[in-house]
Order: sequence, then structure tokens, then C-alpha cells
Amino acid sequence: MTDSPDAGAGPHLAGLDGTLREALERSLADRLAGSPGAELNLDNAFWGAPPPRDLGEALTRLGPTCVNVVARIFERLRDIDPALGLSREIRYLRNVWFGGSAGFKVVYAEPAAMRERLDDRFAGTDGRRVARDTILGGIEHQRGALWGALPGTMATLLRSGFRGGEPLDADSWREVHRPDEEAVHICVGKREPRLPELDDIHLDWRSPVVGVD
Repeated sequence: MTDSPDAGAGPHLAGLDGTLREALERSLADRLAGSPGAELNLDNAFWGAPPPRDLGEALTRLGPTCVNVVARIFERLRDIDPALGLSREIRYLRNVWFGGSAGFKVVYAEPAAMRERLDDRFAGTDGRRVARDTILGGIEHQRGALWGALPGTMATLLRSGFRGGEPLDADSWREVHRPDEEAVHICVGKREPRLPELDDIHLDWRSPVVGVD
């Protein structure tokens, strides 16, 4: 890292939420230090190039679209939990993507605490509500391809008489906002040791949530 954390930043560091900036700085510093579990942090900024020298260079490599995705998700987490408990459970950010959805893979500080905080937001006290997905609502966020998760999911539904059941590999929560509009979708894997593909936070461009049981 250079003496100035803003070196090479261009416009990207200006106005970043404090909790987000802390998570970005921690993600980069721990990856550069070789800390356990940090090897995939801010992965896009490392593809095909030497390690970035500082956070500004890392964000420049991510590009404005990815930076905007990350900032937008942190904004929505703040709308859900103004006390920032959800945001502070994000230890590391990994690769960022955008397309049919947009988000980032994540390392949670304490996965169990993240689950508890998400369930506590169901009432929507002092913020927007989130609700757990049904087993079918979370089917796309299980291990492997959708078709691989389908047989196990259907078997669980049949055993329960189609009353529900537990997702196989990951639980997920959706922001309860406005149907057919952008909403955040938070996935927390259930397996230990943790599988990187199961923990992520992303934006669905058109929320399917029309009601909560």
C-alpha cells in the first residue's frame, strides 16, 4: 500500500460510505498480507495484472459499474438496518458481477450472527423488512446448477406435503419493498467449511416478492 490510501483513486473513493470503505480497505489489506480466507478478496482487481498498490488503484480496476453496484447494495442494507448491523457483518468483499443480477461474493464476519440479524429485520422496525425465502424461492442459490438442486428440493417438498422445508445448502432473505422493482437478495451458506459460491449479496432487478407468509 502507498502512504496515501487515496492514491490513484480518481473519483471512486469520494463520498464512499464509511462502513463500505472500511470493508474495502480490510478486504484489500488482508489479501495483500496473505491472511487466511482473504485469497479471493476484490478478485476482479487482481485479474491479469500485478496486485493493486492501494485501494484507489483497486477500485479503478473494478471500474465505475462495479463500484456503483457495491455502493448501491450498502445503501440498501442501510435502508434495511439503519444501525448498520448488517453492513458490519461483511468482513470481506470478493468478486463483483453485474448482468442478470448484480452483486458480490462475501465473507461474513459471523454467519450465525448475520442470520440472526436478518431474521430480526422481519418486523421492519426502523427500516425496511426482509423475509426468508421459501424453499423454492431460494432454489437458484443452492450448490451447483439449478437442475442439480431441483431433485433434492422436490423431494423435500413432497416429504412435507408441499408445506415447505429447509433449503439444502444456503438460506436466503429478500428485501420486502415493491414488487417488480429492484431489491436486495442476501444468501448465507449452511455448510462448514464454507463454500465461497454460497455466500453472496446481490440486487435482483425485479423483485418477485408480492407478500409474506
